[in-house]
Amino acid sequence: MGVAVTKKPNFFKKIASYFYSFLLEQADSPISGPLELHYRQGRYMLSTANAIYSYQDLYHNFRLAFDYLQPEKKGIQSVLILGFAMGSVCQLLENRGLKANYLGVEIDPVIINWSERYILSELAANICIQQADAAKFLQKNTDEFELILIDLFVDNQVPETFRTIDFLENIQEHLAPNGRIIYNSMSDQKGHTAFLEQFRQVFPKMYSLEIGKNQLLFNFA
Repeated sequence: MGVAVTKKPNFFKKIASYFYSFLLEQADSPISGPLELHYRQGRYMLSTANAIYSYQDLYHNFRLAFDYLQPEKKGIQSVLILGFAMGSVCQLLENRGLKANYLGVEIDPVIINWSERYILSELAANICIQQADAAKFLQKNTDEFELILIDLFVDNQVPETFRTIDFLENIQEHLAPNGRIIYNSMSDQKGHTAFLEQFRQVFPKMYSLEIGKNQLLFNFA
């Protein structure tokens, strides 16, 4: 149970957050359902009933994925984040020294509001956020990106719209030459084996990194 507060935590709240979890916000989102924003261990943690959407630099899955990919050594300038949430992956990349332009796509207006109020001012990166459905965004946008991160969940499931050949091919079309992707999926989700086969059809040189029930998919071996 969190201790409720109504404004951005100060220095004393930061120290106390290593002993208590402070509840900053609650909302019943039309997109994500019940959402809570906590301040814990000096970080903002966005969660649903069954999943953690963002936890700043403690977002374990992508931290390990970036340890493998080491994007800061590849001179990446453009990053597309599908499922921006509250910008954990952006902060992880910034902490690694990656200087890039970020385009974040997030459909949930509640999450965007919280991100703007609590997170974006703490990041030095050039970040643009668009409120949109990720699949529809890809259909309309014509830009290419050197790194595309896919972290599209409703609670603890990836919607079927984002597990199709069409969606994966749209991802491929938005990749710059030698571009990389990281796709966060759930290994225990129904139909996951079939999805992996589809992923390999579009990205034959697939590499996967399993972290608990999460399976991070890369487009190279």
